[in-house]
Amino acid sequence: MQQADFVYHLYELFQDFIQSPPNIVDVKDSGKFKSCSNIWVGTLAFACFNFYRELFYIYQADLNKEIKKVPIDIDKYLTNVGLVYR
Repeated sequence: MQQADFVYHLYELFQDFIQSPPNIVDVKDSGKFKSCSNIWVGTLAFACFNFYRELFYIYQADLNKEIKKVPIDIDKYLTNVGLVYR
């Protein structure tokens, strides 16, 4: 699994804010009759992070859902090290 090391690394950094450790789940794609693995973590929501959520998500009424957006002033919130974390 390509991203497993990255997910475990992020888990180590943010484990105080994550409900459960990473869990690898094997999934069978019924349309293509092949198997793949997914990695999941149970995240938590904290009011102290609402500011950041509102930076990157906007409610789209016509779609009745939130969509991701990149703030125009993203350089205020990301450092060079932050850019490394995709």
